[in-house]
Amino acid sequence: MRPINNVVDVTNYVMVETGQPLHAFDFHTLEGASVAARRAGAGETLVTLDGVERRLEESMLVIADAGRAVSIAGVMGGLETEVTPRTSAVLLESAYFQPLSIRRTASALGIRSEASLRFEKGVDPNGQVFAAERAAYLLAQVRAGRPAAGIVDCHPGKVSPRVVRVRTDRVRTVVDRSLGDGEISRMLERYGFAVCPAGDGALSVTVPTRRVDVSEEADLIEEVARLYGYDRVRATLLGGSAAGGSQPPLRAFAGTVRAATISCGATEVSTLSIIDPRAFDRMMLPAGNPLRSCVRLMNPLAEEQSVMRTSLVPGLLEVLRTNASHRVTDACVFEIGRVFIPTGDPMTDLPDERVHLGVAAMGRTRPVHWGTEAEYADFYSAKGIVETILGMLGFDGCECRADEVPGASPVGPVAVLPALHPYRRATIRIGGIVVGVVGELHPNVAQAYDLPQRAAVSEVDLHVLAVLPGRGKKYRQLPRFPAVLRDVAVVAPDTMPASEIADEIREAAGPLLEAVRVFDVYSGGRIPPDHRSLAFSLTYRAPDRTLRDEEVDRVHSRVRTALEKAGLVLR
Repeated sequence: MRPINNVVDVTNYVMVETGQPLHAFDFHTLEGASVAARRAGAGETLVTLDGVERRLEESMLVIADAGRAVSIAGVMGGLETEVTPRTSAVLLESAYFQPLSIRRTASALGIRSEASLRFEKGVDPNGQVFAAERAAYLLAQVRAGRPAAGIVDCHPGKVSPRVVRVRTDRVRTVVDRSLGDGEISRMLERYGFAVCPAGDGALSVTVPTRRVDVSEEADLIEEVARLYGYDRVRATLLGGSAAGGSQPPLRAFAGTVRAATISCGATEVSTLSIIDPRAFDRMMLPAGNPLRSCVRLMNPLAEEQSVMRTSLVPGLLEVLRTNASHRVTDACVFEIGRVFIPTGDPMTDLPDERVHLGVAAMGRTRPVHWGTEAEYADFYSAKGIVETILGMLGFDGCECRADEVPGASPVGPVAVLPALHPYRRATIRIGGIVVGVVGELHPNVAQAYDLPQRAAVSEVDLHVLAVLPGRGKKYRQLPRFPAVLRDVAVVAPDTMPASEIADEIREAAGPLLEAVRVFDVYSGGRIPPDHRSLAFSLTYRAPDRTLRDEEVDRVHSRVRTALEKAGLVLR
């Protein structure tokens, strides 16, 4: 504490010496030559010693003279009544305040003073007069003034010392078996406690009111251990049996998702749950987008950390931006974390906390090798990661659809769609239920985050994913009989998803069709405008026999006929 003047320095010295904060007023600046404690009035303000005008709330306690508040009780004094070189008379205030009241006032005003820190922890409720008399004595000693006769004491009554019962056997169990009752009593008496036998192997200990930190038996045992020496306390293992624990279902599911994502080559990161509200502008989210409806902090440390996140994507893009600024342009990161969706009034209603999986990638997706061409993060690499994760989780029938979600609530990952490239994005569906989104970043969003190249992101709601039916890995015997391969190529409109054509093939082929996949996409040349050629590889296999060509030809012919009836042109 810095020196100020002889009066203030004496009050600070006594505070350090006794633990009791004091405050000195310039007596001639007080209206009515008196002070009293009261609640602040509505809209009342006070300029404190640091020169800041504070707007007080009605729940705050102040020290006031006949006309105005002159000090925030237990926190900080007022500038108008401070002691200056012109002061000729001083009023010393020595008071006790409820710790919780001081804590609330100091937190609301953002003030952490030496006085408030001590009042929050508790001071001796009987030590106010002694501290005031001690300060008056020291002021006289340093020739700062002559104490006036008498003292005004508004104490409603002395607080009786607390009496605590401590079991000596318990002390020996915790500290040392060799301690006797007499030795324990002498140790406690050395701290100023009054000790007397209480019968049944116990001691009755009277705790002075200045020891506000001692309220129960465990506190007294700690005092004995401190004087006995912590280094002499024998180390022992905890006894008893530990009950077997288990993780909540959602946390266990998130652990499985984490392992699956790591196996795809992604690196886990952890970003702040508090984000910059300007991130929504960088992501080009329209004014009515639900992600903009977020929980705001009442007292943020900075504007960049003032709202709770409603999506994992802004944090992941900041990670990519930081890596790019350090010339690390190849990255694939993911996060499993909570997002906070408001459910009503943020002051009274808790937000809906949902666990999401977010993945973001840019640059090369695998190390450069002389025998292979470089592959870069794009829509298909991000889609492949999502499909791999869902496949490892045991979900069948994962579907990525480029169309919007008609009639569905945009709250959740779907609300991220405006930040994605309009022609390189899709919703992720399982059994017709939307669980997330995947796509490349819109070029303007990538530019806003200073990303040097294309980037792809995906976000999945694990709350929705965890309750979907049909999850679980299915094991089957390795095939004993060979497969028969056939190809089919069709010309289809650009707007028709390949998944629809694959569904037509599966329905027409029946149980003999083991797998179907796209192996070639071509447009231009002789292909009509707004159309493309899709080539599919079909795998036929029977579990109990080797298929004959005639049998496969019949099934394959049925597939070709079904495709023609669907309006597709066979090539």
